[in-house]
Amino acid sequence: ERFTAPAHGFADAADYYYRSSSLRVIDKIRIPTLIIHAKDDPFIPFAPLRDPELSNNPYILLVATERGGHVAFISRKQNGPGNSSVQDADRFWAENRVVDFCQLANDLL
Repeated sequence: ERFTAPAHGFADAADYYYRSSSLRVIDKIRIPTLIIHAKDDPFIPFAPLRDPELSNNPYILLVATERGGHVAFISRKQNGPGNSSVQDADRFWAENRVVDFCQLANDLL
């Protein structure tokens, strides 16, 4: 409110968020688009992604996860039986979703 908005020519925080939001133009998207978003993201709230303009656009696929924070779709080693180290099955979860999506989009085009 006190720095970012005025430093970049916005009237206030509300003006900044409105003009920066893709929701203003989301109905104009006409190419396959993948959005991966964690519901627990501390910086970007999930609520705007429930907008009907997004869910009604057939070009957009929203993949929402319960956890992931802000850009933290990473795997970690976990303790397995007997305190052994077990690697997550999909160490590159987000990256693999992007590859899957690109293959699907290519098949549709």
